[in-house]
Amino acid sequence: MGRHGAVGNVTERIFTLFYDHLGFLHKLTPGHFEASGPPTAFGNSRNLFGQPPDIGFETALAPQHTSLDEIIFFAYVPENEPQETIYSKKFNNIHYGKVIHSGKTGRAHIRKVLQHTIPKGFLSSVIAEMKEPFGLEEVNESSCLSSSLLINKAGNVYKLTLDSQVVQALFENTDIEKTVVLPGYSSFLITSILDNKNALAIATMPENAPNNMTFLKNTWFLYNFGQRNGRTWKIHSKPCNYWFQHDDSPSLNIVKYIDLGNSHVLKVKVIRNSKGFRMLEIPLLTVFVGNPNLLEVKAEAAFDDTDSYLIAISAASKVLQWGSTSVAFIMWSASAECFVTTMVPTLKSSCSYLRSMHHIPSKFIPSEDWISGVHKDSQGFNLIKTLPINYRPPSNMGIAIPLTDNFYHADPSKPIPRNLFHLSKVNNFFTNKLIKKMKKFVEPIVGAAVYNPSGLNLSIKGSELFHFRVTVISGVTFCNLIEEFQIYVDEAPLPFPGHTLIAVATAVVLGGLIFMAFMFQLHGIHPWKTFQNWIRRKQAKLSSITLSELIRR
Repeated sequence: MGRHGAVGNVTERIFTLFYDHLGFLHKLTPGHFEASGPPTAFGNSRNLFGQPPDIGFETALAPQHTSLDEIIFFAYVPENEPQETIYSKKFNNIHYGKVIHSGKTGRAHIRKVLQHTIPKGFLSSVIAEMKEPFGLEEVNESSCLSSSLLINKAGNVYKLTLDSQVVQALFENTDIEKTVVLPGYSSFLITSILDNKNALAIATMPENAPNNMTFLKNTWFLYNFGQRNGRTWKIHSKPCNYWFQHDDSPSLNIVKYIDLGNSHVLKVKVIRNSKGFRMLEIPLLTVFVGNPNLLEVKAEAAFDDTDSYLIAISAASKVLQWGSTSVAFIMWSASAECFVTTMVPTLKSSCSYLRSMHHIPSKFIPSEDWISGVHKDSQGFNLIKTLPINYRPPSNMGIAIPLTDNFYHADPSKPIPRNLFHLSKVNNFFTNKLIKKMKKFVEPIVGAAVYNPSGLNLSIKGSELFHFRVTVISGVTFCNLIEEFQIYVDEAPLPFPGHTLIAVATAVVLGGLIFMAFMFQLHGIHPWKTFQNWIRRKQAKLSSITLSELIRR
């Protein structure tokens, strides 16, 4: 764990803490249920635990200014401190990112924790950014401030001497563990009082400590970060100084699916609560990719005009490999008081559950028309075909010999038309032919060509039901996209070359008739008159036969 903090105390003896799916903290006790509620921009869970506890330790601190807004606090460890308790008087990692508060005024944010063996008496220190100046001691609190101060080195310590002519200036026991601050020089922590005018102190920076130098009144100051008369300083969690904003989703642990050849962009904004301070443009986020070999990840980051930090992560799936990876956005400089300091989305290189393929008819048919089975177009033609019960589409072997076991509009209680397929399996009459036909039918499918759907036109030859199955080839998507649709051809025209043969025959007959009429006219042949004369001769012959029969009678 890189960083942690104390949130608060739970007074109940029996309790359960849990986070819900939105990241809100809940406290459950035998007689009460309490939730942290929706977070604000810089919110926390103090309504559950009260004020955050003081995580300071019982020792004196010696402040050392290094610049106008940077200060170092040294933790004092007495020489006679037992070895087993030294750890309790040192800074440690829990103090990183926290705030030091003075008993008077002032606060500083801890930016770095240091462990060392020199200078003597200080085994740890912290570098802090001063947000509010710390309150100094006044003359009525420490009378020694009304005098000048002489500093002399005495072995490993330094002797502080007040002006003997200033009667009211005295060192008192309450001055022990106070820090003498000299602008431009090392600070001194008072460890003991020799007499009213002399005291011993240790330097925070011995290499920059003055020796045999006198500092006039009002040129040296006193800080009180001691604990002799009760600790005058505290360490609390730093208030939330950042707002973590995710542009695409309010969830902190989102799951995004990236299909083959596609990409997804995650955008995150970090808004700083700088309160007017101009901050250095240092990246505020660290991005970690769990499996960098799965996706191609690129990052672009920049600061906007409001000093907010924006970062865009582009993840692309370019390898035919299934899997998932996490991308962690971590704000190391954010306080534990912030509702969000880390976001860990999961990116899956696979097919999304929401991706599918659908057949969209050329004309929209309402669902109620599908139920009724009637939807007529502008010409009055019903676009919906209700199939007969136990319908089986015909095949090229014959209308009563289907090549499929599929039934449409099935009803086991009703007879099955076109059921010669079963007889062929029993008597083997059509078995050999069927196997040969199926072989011819299957072989082209196994080695079927790949078609581009944007320019594909289907030419249907035949009538009744046609069942199509559309699939996407592998290597294009992780999804197993399959769609089926049916087309029913009613009153289909004659297939080729039926129309052509009829047209040619009709043209030949008409042409022959016209040619014969022309030749008759050319040679003066009148078929109609010849036919009439033939009819008259027939009638005259019949009349003569009838007259002769009458004479005989």
